[in-house]
This record gives sequence, C-alpha cells and structure tokens, in this order.
Amino acid sequence: MIILVINCGSSSIKYQLLDMKNDDVYSLLAKGIVEKIGLECGRLQHTPAGRQKVVKDLPVPDHTVGMQIVLDALIDKEHGVLKSFDDIEAVGHRIVQGADFFS
Repeated sequence: MIILVINCGSSSIKYQLLDMKNDDVYSLLAKGIVEKIGLECGRLQHTPAGRQKVVKDLPVPDHTVGMQIVLDALIDKEHGVLKSFDDIEAVGHRIVQGADFFS
C-alpha cells in the first residue's frame, strides 16, 4: 500500500511517500519539502529514494500551489517515483492541535 504522508505548516509542506509492505515493514519512496509558501522565492526539495536531491526555486503563492508542486514532483518523468496518482492508496496528515477531540 502506497501512502502519502504530509505535514502542512504555515509556510511549508513536508511530505513522505511510503510503501507499506505490512504493518511493521515499509520503504521510503521519496521525501521532500516545499518551503517559503506565500513568497515569490519558494523552493522545492525533492529526494527520491536512492537518488540525488532535486532543488527547484519557484514561486509558491499558497498551499494549493504548494500541494500541486508536491504532486507534480511525485509523477515527474525524470525525478518522480509514481506513474499515476492512482498508485496512492491513502493520504495521512499530521494533526498538531486536536483540541478536546484528540489527546
């Protein structure tokens, strides 16, 4: 099962793409960060497993654009690790403040 795990902060999106073999065993397919969201001088750092880190400077006006940059990196013909978004079976997001609903 391939899982995309994201952690959206106020000005960044961190992500990991994991292949869960079973409950205890997984492999990291890719990881990265989109930084400086809201600025014209944003940056993508994308590291496919076993390959060199890719760094691209580009404008990232908001989180919607930031997530599109993440998704584009994952299916990029040269640096991506997925053939299709359909390969992603689940998405998880870190909850920082769950108030009374989560402990």
